[in-house]
Amino acid sequence: MYKDGFVAAIMNTGEYRPHFAAPSFELAGKAFVFGFVTKDDCKLAFDGTTLEHNGKKYDYTCVKCEDKAYLVGFDGKSLFIDTAANRAVLVSGDKLLVSGAEDDKEKSALTEELAGWKTSLCFAPGLSVTCEFGKGTISYEGGKLDTECVKVRDAMYIVKAATADGSLTLVLDTSRFLFYGFLDGKTGVGGYIENFLD
Repeated sequence: MYKDGFVAAIMNTGEYRPHFAAPSFELAGKAFVFGFVTKDDCKLAFDGTTLEHNGKKYDYTCVKCEDKAYLVGFDGKSLFIDTAANRAVLVSGDKLLVSGAEDDKEKSALTEELAGWKTSLCFAPGLSVTCEFGKGTISYEGGKLDTECVKVRDAMYIVKAATADGSLTLVLDTSRFLFYGFLDGKTGVGGYIENFLD
């Protein structure tokens, strides 16, 4: 079903199903405006079941990653919202956009802090992928993915990986060893991180 080996491994349809956090509805009734350098302002308004994005309504999925930090999937996009810092990271197709970035500073928001980190992402009992983060890549048994990474909080990163099955967005919480993700803003995965392997 999936063309990419990394995506196939994490979207296993066998005996074990990937874990994913329960949906959060904490953003219902809230509205936000975020500015992205390559787009007009992103205007969002949430109710219990739909998200209005720049005047159009979409069904959405929301996961609470940490206090006042959320990962939202809608219309093929993934959006990380930090309500405490009024900051957002939007992954839309092959683009990773950081709110508040100006002109060439968009690229300066990218980080390579994870380069050299080898770990195992555990999606469910008996279902994990060992990978190593490089400069702009994730290597795993059987392949390599091109990535972009943004540090959004202390010990929390957004990683966008280009796969043969679409854009994979991962939120990595390296202090609590948890992660959450969306494939093209809709199929959700999550689990725990095995800390730094030799």
